[in-house]
Amino acid sequence: MIEWNMEWTPVLAVAGALGLLLIIWSYTRRVPSALKGSAQWLALGLKLLGFALLIIYLLEPRQTKTRVAPGENTFVVLSDNSASMSLRDSEDALSRGEILNQLLLDGTRPNGSGWRDRLEQWFEIRDYSFGNRLETMDSVANLDFDAKATPLLGSLARLGSRFKSRDLAGILLLSDGAATDVRMENQMDWKDLPPVYTAMIGSTPTAPDIAIESVQVSQTVFEDAPVNVKVAGRVYGDIKSTIHDELLDSSGRVVESQEIAPSSAEPAWISRFSLQPDLSLAPFYHVRAYSKDLVDPRVLYDMNTPPIQEATYWNNVSLFAVNPPEGPYRILYISGRPNWEFKFLNRALDEDPVVQLSALIRVAKREPKFEFRGGAGNNANPLFQGLNDPAVAEARRYDEPVLTRVNVMSEEELKDGFPDFKTDLYKYHALILDDVEAEFFTRDQLYLIRDFVSRRGGGFLMLGGQESFAKGRYAGTPIEDILPFYLTRSSRESAVPTGATEWLFTEEGWQESWSRTQETQEDEQKWLEFSPEWSNFNLVGRPKPGASLLAVLKDERGQRFPALGIQKYGLGRSAAMTLARFWRTQFRTPLEDAGFEKRWRQLARWLTIDAPSRLRVEIDEENAGGVAGMQTIRSLTFNKEFEPETAAQLTVKVTEYQFDQGKFVKNSERDSWNIPTQNGSAPHEKTASYLPGGLGGFVVEAEALDQNGAEIGRIKSRWVSNSMSEELANLNPNPDLLQRISRNTKGRMINIEEIAAWAEEMESAPAPRSISYSVPLWHGPWPLIAALICFLLEWRIRRRRMAA
Repeated sequence: MIEWNMEWTPVLAVAGALGLLLIIWSYTRRVPSALKGSAQWLALGLKLLGFALLIIYLLEPRQTKTRVAPGENTFVVLSDNSASMSLRDSEDALSRGEILNQLLLDGTRPNGSGWRDRLEQWFEIRDYSFGNRLETMDSVANLDFDAKATPLLGSLARLGSRFKSRDLAGILLLSDGAATDVRMENQMDWKDLPPVYTAMIGSTPTAPDIAIESVQVSQTVFEDAPVNVKVAGRVYGDIKSTIHDELLDSSGRVVESQEIAPSSAEPAWISRFSLQPDLSLAPFYHVRAYSKDLVDPRVLYDMNTPPIQEATYWNNVSLFAVNPPEGPYRILYISGRPNWEFKFLNRALDEDPVVQLSALIRVAKREPKFEFRGGAGNNANPLFQGLNDPAVAEARRYDEPVLTRVNVMSEEELKDGFPDFKTDLYKYHALILDDVEAEFFTRDQLYLIRDFVSRRGGGFLMLGGQESFAKGRYAGTPIEDILPFYLTRSSRESAVPTGATEWLFTEEGWQESWSRTQETQEDEQKWLEFSPEWSNFNLVGRPKPGASLLAVLKDERGQRFPALGIQKYGLGRSAAMTLARFWRTQFRTPLEDAGFEKRWRQLARWLTIDAPSRLRVEIDEENAGGVAGMQTIRSLTFNKEFEPETAAQLTVKVTEYQFDQGKFVKNSERDSWNIPTQNGSAPHEKTASYLPGGLGGFVVEAEALDQNGAEIGRIKSRWVSNSMSEELANLNPNPDLLQRISRNTKGRMINIEEIAAWAEEMESAPAPRSISYSVPLWHGPWPLIAALICFLLEWRIRRRRMAA
C-alpha cells in the first residue's frame, strides 16, 4: 500500500500540469525537421517520464508493510519420528532420520545464524514429534525413529484442535510424507489449520528390498475357496533371486507357498491364495515374502535384528484376520405342495453349520368340507353362530389349507401359518417361495414380504413351478417389485420354446463365484454336461434395469430364455430361478459328485450372509487423535422390527493374541478384557475405544441386551494390528501428499537446503498478530537518478539528430 504527502498536492498538480503542457507544446510546435518521426516521440516520452518521476518524488511516497509481531505468535516445528525415517535411500548415504536430526541440530548456532534462531526472532517455537502418538519434544532431541506408524494427518488435525484458540502462525512439517493414515485425507477440515510449510526428507531408494505393500482379503460363499487373499508387493534395487511368498496360519504352519521371479522391468508383483479356515485355530494368518539367498525366514520375526542385505525386514511380513460367518442364518421356505425340491434343499443345507432352514409346506389347499345354507354371503358353520369367543374365531372357518411345519425352533413358530407381523418374519434372514401362488398370502403379507427385503435387508428367492411368477398371479403385486425380471412379456419376448432347453451361464454368471461349483470354467462346463434337458420352466419378461442375468435356457432353435437372475432391492437382495424340478440335476451327476448340494448351500449363503442383524458392529482405526493404532468399536442396536433400540445395554470384551516368532499366542493379561462403552452420535449407537498392546490379532465380542434383559444379539469380529508392515509397505517418500497439504493450507513446500532462506522470509509471512510499518520510498537517490537518466537520454537523442 502506497501513501502520499497530500500537503503539496494542489501546488504540484498545477505545476505538473503546466510543465507537461509546455513539454508537449515544445515537441509538437517548435521541433526541427531533423528531429521529426519516431525519434521525436521517443524523446518526448523520455522527457515526460523524467518530469513525472520528479513530481512523484516531491509527493514523498511511503509504502506501508506488515510483519509478524515479535513473540506474539506461535510456530510449531513438527518432526517425523516413524520407522520409515530410519531407511537409507542408498547403501552409503545417511538415513532419513540422521538427516532430520542434523537439520534440527543446525537450527541453532552460537552466532544466531541458524534457521531456528531466525524463526525465534519473531515466533514462540513449539516442538512436536509424531510416531505412535503426537508428543512434545526438545528442540535438539535425538529422535530414535522406532515408531510403528506415521499418523501424519491425524497429528496435524490434533495440532489444529489444540491451538484453535491460540495465535498459531504456521507449522513446519519435516517428514518423508509416508503416512499410514492417508485414508483420512478426505475427512480433514483444512480450515482449522494454519499454513503448513512442508520439507520433504528422503528420495527414491536404490537399496535392495522385498516389500509387501498390501494384503486384500475377500470372503466369498464359494465353498471350495471361501477366503481369497491377494498379496501385492514390490522389489526395490537389483534383486534377481527367486522370491518365496508364503501363507501361514496362527500356529506358524505354512498353508500355501508360491515362487515369484522378480523382473527389473516390472518391480511390482502379485500373488493369490485361497484357503479354508481351520476353525480349531485362531482366525489370524500372515504372509511373508523373502529370498533364501538374502535372509533366513526366521530372522524376519526378530524386529531387533538390523537388516543386512535388505533395506528393512519389517515389510517382509504382513498380518491379516479372517472373519468366518458365525450364524445361525435362518431361511424360511414356503411351498405350495410337498415336492422333491424341499427334500434335496433340506438335505443340502443340513450339512451347512451356519444356515438353518425352517419350512411351511401346504399339504392340501382350501376345500370346504360342508356347505351350509345360511344367510346371504354367510358361509360360516351355524354351530358357532352367536359365539363371540375369540378362541373359536379360527374354528368357524372350514376352508383353511392344511399346513405342516418342518425344522421350527419352538412350538409357537409358524403355528398360525405365514407370519402376519414384522416381529415374526424379521427374525429370518431369507425367504424362499416355491410353487406357491400369490393368493396364498393376504395383501398385507405381500407388502410385509416387500418390506422384509427392502427395509429389513433380507434375501428373497422365487423358484419355478406351475404356481410361480406370472402363473402364480404375482404380476402387479408387491412381489413383482422384488423380482429381477418383469413378469409381463412384450411382443418381442412372446416366443414359445421349441423342445427341451439347456442351461448356459452368461458372462456375469461366470463371474459370480457362488453360482458355480467348480474351481475353473472348464471344470464347470464338464459338470454342466450332466445337467438334464429342461422343459419345465416359467416364461418371464426381460431383466429389470440394475438386475443381473446369470444363466439362460437355450432351446433347439437357439432362442434364449431367462433362467437365473439377481438384483439389489433396497437394503436386501433377490433372486429368481425359473426352472421347475431343479432336483432332477442330482440324478444325472455321478454319485461321488457333490456339486448339486454345494450349489444350494452357496445360493443359501448368498441370500443370508449379508442380511443385517439386530446388533451391528464396526471397527475402524481412529487417527484423528494423533494416536496410531487406536481402534474405535461402534455398535448399533435394533428392536425386533429393526427400528433403533435406544435402551440397549452393551458389553464389549476383547481378547488379544500377540504375534511372536511367527505365531499368534493368546495374551493371558488381555483375555476377555471388558472395554467401557459410551453413547455415540445416534441414540442407538454405542462406542468403545481400544489401543492394542502390540503387534498381533484381536477378537472383539459384543453382546447387547434390551431393557428387559433379553438378548438382542451377540457378535464377534476380528482385526489385526499390522502397523509396522503398513508403515514400511512403500519405501518411497510421498511428495504428492506433502504438496497437497501445503496447497490446502495455503502454505508451500520448501527444499531442506533452502530452509535458512525460508526462515528469513517468515518475518513478513501472514500471521494472526501482525504490526504495520511504513518505508519512505523517496529516501534514497534512485528516483532522482532515474529522472536524470531520462533527461540525459532525451538530450542525447536531440543532440544526435541535430548534428546529423
